[in-house]
Amino acid sequence: MLFCLFAPVIVGLEALNQSQAGQVLDIYFSLLGIVLLTPLFMPEQNKDIRDLLASKEYPVRNVQLLRLLQAYLILAVLNLLVLFQMRLGACTFPFGTYFLCAMASCVFLGGLGILAYGITDNLAIAYMIPVFYYICCYGSGEKYMGKFYLFSLMEGKMENKIWLGTAGIVLTAAGLWIRNRKK
Repeated sequence: MLFCLFAPVIVGLEALNQSQAGQVLDIYFSLLGIVLLTPLFMPEQNKDIRDLLASKEYPVRNVQLLRLLQAYLILAVLNLLVLFQMRLGACTFPFGTYFLCAMASCVFLGGLGILAYGITDNLAIAYMIPVFYYICCYGSGEKYMGKFYLFSLMEGKMENKIWLGTAGIVLTAAGLWIRNRKK
């Protein structure tokens, strides 16, 4: 929440055009996907919680899906908060389109983290994989990342976000499936 509330101080959200607004969402806001979605399996790291969840009739997979839904909901609310702050700052951008594009970036980076966590069962590695991808996109550009270039919104290209959002959902589903198959 503080990350979004301090956005006007950190990046400035006043009188931005479409490209500048896209830059704020691509470079700044997309990091929230890593923060909110990656630690999906963290409670099961504690043996007592893992044993308690295993003793219940309610499947652990459903608990994880509930956590995921909560994370998506919080992410959407924070996304709306930043977009409304930008609107109040007289920024010009297509609100609905930018909402979906920002969510796609967050879901993709979070999906990378969830998949890495599902495979490795290590939270540090799960954070490093999406951060490494973020840095690769920052350094290489669309030429090397193709349809999965993370910062396409600031260049006015919204088509890549469809690929990112879809891949994020697939990565998340794969991470959940792998994690639950290990048990």
